Amino acid sequence: MTSDEAEAVFKRVLPAEARAVAVSLADAPSEWPLPPELKKAKASRVREFIAGRWCAARVLALLGVTGEVGRRDDRAPSWPMGIAGAITHTKALAAAAAGRLDGLGIDVEPVLSNEALADLRVTAIDDDEWRVLGEDLAIATAVFSAKETLFKCEYPRKGVWLDFTDAKLVSRDEGQLVFRVLGAERAVRYALEHGHAFTALAV
Repeated sequence: MTSDEAEAVFKRVLPAEARAVAVSLADAPSEWPLPPELKKAKASRVREFIAGRWCAARVLALLGVTGEVGRRDDRAPSWPMGIAGAITHTKALAAAAAGRLDGLGIDVEPVLSNEALADLRVTAIDDDEWRVLGEDLAIATAVFSAKETLFKCEYPRKGVWLDFTDAKLVSRDEGQLVFRVLGAERAVRYALEHGHAFTALAV
């Protein structure tokens, strides 16, 4: 999957006022200011961080926003005032999205293997959700991804640390997964393309 292909999918699942940028880890800059805890991290982790922050900087430029994406005490990204955004990455690609919104989350995951799904059934998808998603491997990946997206969207807004079991899949239709979380329902948009699940939630 190329960065252009990833950007195109995110643009379809995000609202019009949001912007998205993706980059292959191999094509990202080799240097970027690093937080102290990453100065001795593995090279792969450093590449992921740099690629994600480069994408975030590009997104802010597309929005015409000055400033940069900082780092909170809990290591989550800190976006400029009035901007909501999120960063995601795989082992090969990073992406960021942002907009003038109350909250925004994105995630991308390679479609799960049967072995990975077995682990996920224990930690992130219960029997009721398994029935709702139709026991479909690709949709299961989207559900896992959507729960990551929910966390990225809601945590900066409400300061509540969500576990996988805190978001309950209640229904799905073409391109949308509906969860009950924090006493409300949230509809996470998704797409299954290029062997990956893409998810996005904007509030």
